[in-house]
Amino acid sequence: MHTPAKIPKLLRANAMIECMKAMEKQRNVGCQQGRSCMNQNEVHHLLWHQPDDVDDVIALVPSPLLEKIGGITELTSMVCSHLNDRELYSVAQVCHSWYKQAVRYLWHTPTCDGRLLASSLVDSRINVHAALVRHLKFTTSMYRDDAWGWKYPTSPNRKVPPLPGLTHLTCEPSSLSKRIADILASIFVPTLKRLDIGDGVAYENNNPDEAQSPGVSWFRIMSSNCKRLTSITIGANSRIRSAEFERFLESATYLKSVKLGPGHEHLLIDRLVPILKSTEVHINDWDARMNSKVFEQLPKMRALEFVKITLTNHCFTGKDLLRLKVLSHLKHFEVVSASMLYGPRCTAAVEEVAECVEAMPDLDVFDIQVPCDFVDEVAELHGEDWVDDQSFTFFPANACHQQYLDYLHSLIQDKLDIALATFEHLPFCLHLDV
Repeated sequence: MHTPAKIPKLLRANAMIECMKAMEKQRNVGCQQGRSCMNQNEVHHLLWHQPDDVDDVIALVPSPLLEKIGGITELTSMVCSHLNDRELYSVAQVCHSWYKQAVRYLWHTPTCDGRLLASSLVDSRINVHAALVRHLKFTTSMYRDDAWGWKYPTSPNRKVPPLPGLTHLTCEPSSLSKRIADILASIFVPTLKRLDIGDGVAYENNNPDEAQSPGVSWFRIMSSNCKRLTSITIGANSRIRSAEFERFLESATYLKSVKLGPGHEHLLIDRLVPILKSTEVHINDWDARMNSKVFEQLPKMRALEFVKITLTNHCFTGKDLLRLKVLSHLKHFEVVSASMLYGPRCTAAVEEVAECVEAMPDLDVFDIQVPCDFVDEVAELHGEDWVDDQSFTFFPANACHQQYLDYLHSLIQDKLDIALATFEHLPFCLHLDV
């Protein structure tokens, strides 16, 4: 028989919850034999029992086993980990030991718009409860319009209590706008290990020049304070300069994962080679120098697992594609157009596409959402009547890696019937989704 220590924690917690539900169903009935009951049934032991010297059912009391279980910290913690906020508020009122565990989970991941929103059960203890925060969601949920129509946070500089145990910070869009240095320093604490920065985190839509208080830089304060970061995600339009980003990477000795949103092509520097996991880049026809840098730097980033390329008036060539085949850890590759109408094309040959897919064994998604020349060429060979008879689809769904390669090889060998049998329709764009 397995000992309790060998039972997975999740199963133990579920068993505990089921026992508590069974107990609750019997709460108003209980056991009429009193606390001296000899019934050895496991669930029965958790029922409320009537005291031996009282006839009133209302006087039911917990069994000794139930009292013991209720006092085991590990079990109460596991139960609380499965409860939502409303349920946690309820169990916090049961007794002191349950209160301690429930409050710990209630305050694990609160939201903050300058003040902590996970309501303290006793407001005067907010500083005590703030020490329990491990993951803070920093946001600006309320705005006001000034006389000119600009939108500003109502209270951008509300004081944040000390957060000595904070390890994970999520900053939502615009949440760092117009913050003073003291507020930024209160959330970018030395204990942080994971940081997720949202799109336009310090950017006011109508007034970008006043996105931050004069002389205040959230990135500079973060770089100075957070020396133990292991993971950072930076959303679009962060306006980080390449020089200060390189200085940050020099000092971030614990950093193992970096994810960059759109607009950070200038941050693709050599120091990112072993740690860049995800990036989104924009290729356009008016910045040839930056385009060249992107396709020069991307193949170096051998740790990449996610790449999204957005094209504006720029064709995606076979040469561009083959440069990226060295990214053997890639799981998601996507090419999209920034134009809704007449956009760019993919000029890669089907042989080049197949070569690239073969070189990326971990691919889950391979998605080229722009018109592909080789598909048009196949259609042209069979005439307009054949094209009219086909139902073109953008995404052949649920293709496995080998099935997709078989499809490409069929096109290479001009075995169109076999290719069509693979997906029923000739895909206008290429898509692999495992």
